[in-house]
Amino acid sequence: MNKINYADVVKFYRKGEVNKLISICEKSISSFPNDINNYWYLSSAYLLNNQIDMAQSIWMSVLWESDDIDKTTQELVDFIHKLARELVISNYYQEAKLFYEQLITLDEDNLLNYKCLLDLNLQINSQEEAEIIFKHLINSNYSDHAIYLEYAQFLAKQYRHEELFLILKQGVEKFPFEQNLYLAMVQFLKNNGRAKEAIAFAEQGLKLNPDNIIFQLENAKILPIIYESEEEIEFYRKRFTEHLDNIFQNLCLKNEMEKKNALTAISLSTNFYLQYQGKNDLKIQKKYGDLVEKITKANYPTTSKYTVNNDNKRRIKIGIISCHFRNHNGANWALGWIKSLDKNKFIINCYYLEVTEDYITKEFIKYSDNFYFCSSDLNTTIETINKDQLNVVIYTDIGMKPITNILASIRLVSIQCVTFGHPITSGLSTIDYYISRELMETENSKNYYTEKLILLPNNGFYLEDINLPKKITNREAFGFDHNSILYLSTQSLFKYLPQFDYIYPEIATQIPLAKFIFIEFPISKYVNHIFRKRLKKAFVKYHLNYHDYCIILPRLNEEKFMSLHMVGDIFLDTFTWSADNTCRLAVSCDLPIVTCPGEFMRSRHSYGILKMIDMEETITYSEKEYIEMAIKLGNNLQWRQNIIDKMKKNKHKLFYDLDCIQGLEKFLTNVVVNKI
Repeated sequence: MNKINYADVVKFYRKGEVNKLISICEKSISSFPNDINNYWYLSSAYLLNNQIDMAQSIWMSVLWESDDIDKTTQELVDFIHKLARELVISNYYQEAKLFYEQLITLDEDNLLNYKCLLDLNLQINSQEEAEIIFKHLINSNYSDHAIYLEYAQFLAKQYRHEELFLILKQGVEKFPFEQNLYLAMVQFLKNNGRAKEAIAFAEQGLKLNPDNIIFQLENAKILPIIYESEEEIEFYRKRFTEHLDNIFQNLCLKNEMEKKNALTAISLSTNFYLQYQGKNDLKIQKKYGDLVEKITKANYPTTSKYTVNNDNKRRIKIGIISCHFRNHNGANWALGWIKSLDKNKFIINCYYLEVTEDYITKEFIKYSDNFYFCSSDLNTTIETINKDQLNVVIYTDIGMKPITNILASIRLVSIQCVTFGHPITSGLSTIDYYISRELMETENSKNYYTEKLILLPNNGFYLEDINLPKKITNREAFGFDHNSILYLSTQSLFKYLPQFDYIYPEIATQIPLAKFIFIEFPISKYVNHIFRKRLKKAFVKYHLNYHDYCIILPRLNEEKFMSLHMVGDIFLDTFTWSADNTCRLAVSCDLPIVTCPGEFMRSRHSYGILKMIDMEETITYSEKEYIEMAIKLGNNLQWRQNIIDKMKKNKHKLFYDLDCIQGLEKFLTNVVVNKI
């Protein structure tokens, strides 16, 4: 008779033949009564048959007769561990869970058994049971500091930030020499805008290993999400630059470990919030780009052996690369390009560096010639792009996620472009062209890009009409009264710089019924606290109470966000980083838009949109003009209505713009076929 093994148990269970397995095990015991494994297999068969009492009675009888009960118990524990793992491999998670629970019954003092059950509960998304075990392990002095990191990740997914902070703090106190705990705390505080606290923990953590480049770079990228003063902007800008210079000067990539650690360092986060300081970021972006390129070149030295098809009779092969092929501002606009480009001239492949899908993702899949999900492994993504033999790649939003910086820093295709999903230069020498928008750039704009600047006609978008909610929402649904004049300023809070806070009370002094409507930052109470603190300070200077004028709404879903703009009176654009998607929504809702374009493209979105629809009346060119325009729209109802009427008449000009598509086709043809 052949001996049974773990795979046999799973096989019998899969076939629904557990009773047959019980019979075989009983015969094996009759033939080989001294082989203890036969008893373990028999008990496992009873467990799988949900006869828990029978399984336990077999264990107890064997253990009772053992000459060395501790040794036999350990053998049983090892057996159950191995069989449970076999069940997990075979995707029998609930069955494996039953075995792990029996392990704890047999050896309740062994915390590793709890850890196995925890891992399984996390795998099957059994959150309540997982949390019970997390708390048990931490309260039982589990010796591995990683449990605090795992629990922190668990809490982060549920946005339980205060509990997360306390767990990491507890972990740091218990394991004061574990640098990874300090790093996790720094990342948490940084991502919640608590920059000063993050710096304090970073300084403590770096003392443990000052040469850790992962920690060094995360420390450099500590930036507030929202600033309390202009002086704070200058402090963090200088701090970032100095740390970046120091890292670059001392970067060592001689061995594989150094290369791997450096790659991890640039994989954790980007310098995303730096670009919201309202400054010329060309030099800083170039420095950061040089660092990324140096690290990726050391890790991927042979990836630039690209090949392309130069046969002019064939269609031009374009690769569009993004982390945001979904309902996200980073790339949802690119759907218009993909739908409208001439399929007789172009093959369009999309490479999605994420996994989140929605109805927009389905549209990208539908209209692309090929659509790849490339989130799992960078090497696989590189191979996929290389084998497709593209003529040109276009990154929609370099800098929003680390993977885009890393991939874009590698020369995969002979012609590499970036465009305005994230409206800032990439700073990378591997990116040849920045595809921008004619109405949003100035004569000096080429000086703000490391890439060669390409201007598409108008606003560069091919947009379809925005489908507004059919159900009309009234003001009462948002808690607004009918007498108030609603000034909507509904941008992400990190777009609001403190030097412009005074504008709202300036308007309020002339418009007593003004209500300024903002939207909370969704993931950090601290950021919302700082913004409220700033508003209070600004209004106090005018002897006003900001509570009488400012309403900060919670994050709204898409339908409610649209409905909000349908009940507003006036849209106030942000300075230095102008509204783009929200401005187009405001146009669709016939809202008068007050804007003040700045020096850089990212401050000229609303300006370009208003220029395209011939609505220049509310474009201003100074803070003083901006305030006066907002007051005029609030006081002069007839003039405001004239603007609304003209908006209704002209807004169609924003949509279905084929000029930009023709401009894009011309550019792609010139650089690929005509080599211009």
